Amino acid sequence: MRIACLLVADLPLAAELRAHPELRGAPLAIASDTGSRAEILAISPEAARSGVRPFTTVVHGRAACAELCVRVASPALERAARDALLDAALSTSPRAEAAPLCSGIYAAEAAVYIDARGVTSLFHSEAGFAGALTARAQNLGLPAVAAIASSRGVAHIAARNCTGTPGATEVLSPGDDTAFLAPLPIDLLNPEDGLAESLTRFGIHRVRDLTRIPERALVTRLGGGVRKLLTLARGEESD
Repeated sequence: MRIACLLVADLPLAAELRAHPELRGAPLAIASDTGSRAEILAISPEAARSGVRPFTTVVHGRAACAELCVRVASPALERAARDALLDAALSTSPRAEAAPLCSGIYAAEAAVYIDARGVTSLFHSEAGFAGALTARAQNLGLPAVAAIASSRGVAHIAARNCTGTPGATEVLSPGDDTAFLAPLPIDLLNPEDGLAESLTRFGIHRVRDLTRIPERALVTRLGGGVRKLLTLARGEESD
């Protein structure tokens, strides 16, 4: 099994800039609603450099940056951007599907899974295939990253790990999944809030900390919900 994950980390911002490219380069914030008390969901790099922070209010954002441009999140634009991301994937392979929507700290991301078996015949290498995915997404106005691994879960985590640079790619050789995961922060596995707090309380901060503890002990201490997280941490494909 070889799976690619094509991912846009901040869909509300990407969708707005895709529809309104004239806003590129401006300090931009995407808000949950109209009004000064609305929550800021996403910000452009220019807004971040001006001191604006996500998950504060619009009034706080304007206090940090008087020139801040605020737009309300648009479900229609986000749906169009998700469809475009899937189109980018399908332009490289007929076997692609949208990933389920995430919650928690990754609620703003959009991702697509692509069957990467046999892609070297057309793209010369898996790295070439990953690069083609991000290039085609960029051509549709989406700053995406891509990763390839031996399961959907690991490919998704690897893509999250390189979201700081649009166009970045990560290709894990077969058999390297668990070694790659071991040093990563546990947050990349997106545990639910309650479980994340429990993991921190028990000193589990990185994936290797989780896999060193016997499963029975983990379930006894943290509950059955930790099994799904452990499956991801082992680089296994969930059911």
